Amino acid sequence: MWDVGGIRAVTVWSSRLLKRGLVAVMPGFIGPDMGFLLKPWAAFKKFTDKEIEVIAQKLSKKREKKKEKKDPLIRCSSCKNVITSVESVISVAGQHRHTFKNPAGIYYEIGCFSSAKGCFNMGEPTLEYTWFPGYTWCYSVCSKCFIHLGWFYQSNGSHFYGLILNRLTSAVSR
Repeated sequence: MWDVGGIRAVTVWSSRLLKRGLVAVMPGFIGPDMGFLLKPWAAFKKFTDKEIEVIAQKLSKKREKKKEKKDPLIRCSSCKNVITSVESVISVAGQHRHTFKNPAGIYYEIGCFSSAKGCFNMGEPTLEYTWFPGYTWCYSVCSKCFIHLGWFYQSNGSHFYGLILNRLTSAVSR
């Protein structure tokens, strides 16, 4: 605060409307030059802060709902590459989760998925030792670290992935 010819000048700081405004003030009197703005400005500022808070709460709730709706990603447990999503979970032969034993005696618990964009399919499709009658299979590996994640099954235009659940993070069940 400083004196200007007997009138005190006050710098009013505002982060929203006015960066710097000079208000002429005499003892007990706010001059007509800017004083008329102070009361409406205070009311506007309070209203705006409250309104901004309400809008922020609404946006926060919308973000939370989107997060709930957003399908969590399912990743390779070895390298964390995105393999598929919960949205791709399907049932084959009446269930999503299956347990099978291969000819070498190794048990696998697999989950069925309609797509697995993070997989790379390799090998010639074969009907030999198939776990799903009528479906040929080939190996599916992670497209980043090439670890064996499961198998790609196909038959007459339909297809799905049987992925080894303990080699995925966020493995799901139905």
